[in-house]
Amino acid sequence: MFGKTLILFLIELGTKINNFKQKFVIQDPVFFFRTLKIVLPIFVLCAGGLLIWWSYFKAAEQRFSLNDSKLAPSEIDGLNMVNPKYSGVDSSGRVFTLTAQTAKQIDPETGIIHLEKPTGDVTLKDGKWFYLQAGSGNFSHKEKFLELNQEVQLHDNSGLEFHTKSAHIDLENGNARGTDSIIGTGSFGNLNGSGFEIQDNGKNIKLLGKSNLILNNRPQP
Repeated sequence: MFGKTLILFLIELGTKINNFKQKFVIQDPVFFFRTLKIVLPIFVLCAGGLLIWWSYFKAAEQRFSLNDSKLAPSEIDGLNMVNPKYSGVDSSGRVFTLTAQTAKQIDPETGIIHLEKPTGDVTLKDGKWFYLQAGSGNFSHKEKFLELNQEVQLHDNSGLEFHTKSAHIDLENGNARGTDSIIGTGSFGNLNGSGFEIQDNGKNIKLLGKSNLILNNRPQP
């Protein structure tokens, strides 16, 4: 939209200069050329400055990084970000990465950022990893928590997978919990519950409320 406006502005300005030329070049050519020497450099500088600013604006709009050392939440107040990425390390030295389709800060005081289609992963020291995704969520850079909503999925590289409507992820301590119904599948079988708690990046899993566990039949030795 801004690009079209800039082009129309330049065309209109060029037309006015041409009209000015037609009006004065015949009546007073000396006055015209003296004026042109002043107006033309100003026009070129203004046009060049607008083009440079527009290029910078478009580049900044395309991608933002949320790395601690590059961009703090206070610097992105009110901005819509495309493909944001945040990387960090939890209290146990585990690396986690969070990305999203778009992001926008909704609370300048707390630094909470709303995410559309967030995804994330945690890599443990032994090489095991966990992956999560959802339709939307809220992320706190300061408190290092992630609230997920809409078709939440949590799974790891062993084949364990959970599906629920919402989840609260503690990125600092590697914990997760939820109070909506959950279903899970894995090499062991299937499970479901009214809620869940995951501690220490999946080492301890607890189902809340009414729960069921169906184990796969194991072949007899």
